[in-house]
Amino acid sequence: MSRLTRKASAMQLLELNAAHVQAEQQALHAEVCNIKDALRRSHTANAMLRGDVERFKNIVRAQDAALRGLHEEVFSVKRELAAFTRLPVVESGTHIVKTNKQHDAKEQMRRR
Repeated sequence: MSRLTRKASAMQLLELNAAHVQAEQQALHAEVCNIKDALRRSHTANAMLRGDVERFKNIVRAQDAALRGLHEEVFSVKRELAAFTRLPVVESGTHIVKTNKQHDAKEQMRRR
């Protein structure tokens, strides 16, 4: 092989190699773009999820406050009921019923 032929073959190999490298580079660039798009979508979904979590927390806080208010109102009614019937104020409703029955039994014993 002549020196020119070897040089031409080397040039062709370099050109083929360069074309192959360029094709790989384009494929990698496309893959990087796809990953960037997926990352953007992931960030968007994460932000939306965080917003949903905050809204849910606000709903739970509001329900908790309403429940506390209702509990206080029920306890206030129990205190009023205890004041009217001269019974001790207790948390559980079943204890009030038992105490009422005991009170009624004592009243019946006094009447006899």
